[in-house]
Amino acid sequence: MGFYFYPRGGSAQVARYLARALDDGPWAPIVVAGSLGGPGEPSHAGQFFAPTRCVSVDYTPAHQRWAQGGDPMAELVPLHGSFEDKPGVPDRVVLDLDDAAYKLQVAS
Repeated sequence: MGFYFYPRGGSAQVARYLARALDDGPWAPIVVAGSLGGPGEPSHAGQFFAPTRCVSVDYTPAHQRWAQGGDPMAELVPLHGSFEDKPGVPDRVVLDLDDAAYKLQVAS
């Protein structure tokens, strides 16, 4: 099963609870999730999804690029595309991604 979002809202909470519930059964989930900062920080995917096994995809360079006025979708590991069009946030709505940004999403 796959989910595509950065862990910051209600969907992330549901994914975390689901993964923890599956940990108690015959399943061995591994969460692959976008992450900001280092281990121990609440925005770090490993911290957020613990104790479930987690592979963190480091969005920190993309987020820093956005903070400096650049395009976070142009990084080698871009921020995820969003399903919501919100002003003032670094993750652009998926429908606004051009072909190059889309290809980076897929490769990442």
